[in-house]
Amino acid sequence: MKMWLVVIPVGLIVFLAGCAKEKPVEVQFKNDIITIENYVVSNIAPYSTKEDSKPEKVEISFDIKNNGDKPVKWVKVNFFDTPGFELITQCPNGFEQKSNTEICVCKDDACGIGSELPFSLECQKFGKLIQDSADERSCTFEDPAAGPATSDVIDPLDTRSVKFTLKTPKGITSPTPFAISFSFAYRYGSVQQATYFYSGERTAIIPVIDPNFKKEPSSKFSQSDPTIGPIVFDIIPSLEREKVVDGKTIKEYWGIVGRTFQTKFVMKKIVSEGTLKDILNPNPPIGPPVSDCRTINGGCVGIQLTNLKIDETTGICNFIPTTATKDKGIAKITINEKNNTLVCSFTPTSQSGFTSEFTGTITIQYNYDYEIVRKQNFVVYPAIS
Repeated sequence: MKMWLVVIPVGLIVFLAGCAKEKPVEVQFKNDIITIENYVVSNIAPYSTKEDSKPEKVEISFDIKNNGDKPVKWVKVNFFDTPGFELITQCPNGFEQKSNTEICVCKDDACGIGSELPFSLECQKFGKLIQDSADERSCTFEDPAAGPATSDVIDPLDTRSVKFTLKTPKGITSPTPFAISFSFAYRYGSVQQATYFYSGERTAIIPVIDPNFKKEPSSKFSQSDPTIGPIVFDIIPSLEREKVVDGKTIKEYWGIVGRTFQTKFVMKKIVSEGTLKDILNPNPPIGPPVSDCRTINGGCVGIQLTNLKIDETTGICNFIPTTATKDKGIAKITINEKNNTLVCSFTPTSQSGFTSEFTGTITIQYNYDYEIVRKQNFVVYPAIS
């Protein structure tokens, strides 16, 4: 038997390995648009602060991350409830306290010598931790009307840092539990009337047939993927037929020329943490401005139609038409996480050149504020004598 020894130069192996293509890393966006990362508490069992002595301090720091696929144009971190603790605000690097005031004066060229800021929290803006002059108990990252020069939007997968310091309670004589709370709220979308939104959209495509020519459509009902975010809507037309295929029940939907059909819009929260605050008027010109909208947690949600029109005369309709052709409308009732369904009837509109089938579309657009509240527990021990 002949045996063969094959020798491959090491350099060739390296070259061949270098030719192998690496698969690109797929970016994973999340419906939890804003999350807290790298959360650190310096001490959850601190000592009480003594009278007439240096304060005992606890520091909390974290990053807020945008997990969505678009820039978030407004985020506010608010330390709204710190019972027993005192929120310490101080001057950032490069600033000094003005005598007998809570004003910080810049002593460094980097921050503009002589410029002033009030005491506040440390919020990462423009790449460094600075004080948020708007509110001493919050950090706000936003895209203001002043334009890009003062913008601090959080881009997809980007982060901002927040740090705050607490002075522990005085007069503690035995181990005592305390809890502080802070929230972070966000909006997402476009600027409209100096307000910033978090927006969502979904479209349903509905086949429409003439029953004189067809018993069922060639195309199928479909919905677009929901917009990334914690709130989505399902669009559910009235049921036309159910059939069983391989043991599974399949629902099929379609419209019929000359017949009105009802459609439900069911709002869902698809993440575990947080609360829907307000649904606001969508930026696309669906209807009147926010001030003229009917209440939906303080704002509006709208629909746009093609080859369909709103039918207010048949059954219930929770939308008010905003155009003469009734192809746009705004909701007229309040919705929230418990009362989460809007209903309306639609009629297919006649099409030039129509023979036996065409498609209609329903698009729902909505904007909202979303808030998440976090709590941090402590046990404060008596000060050491």
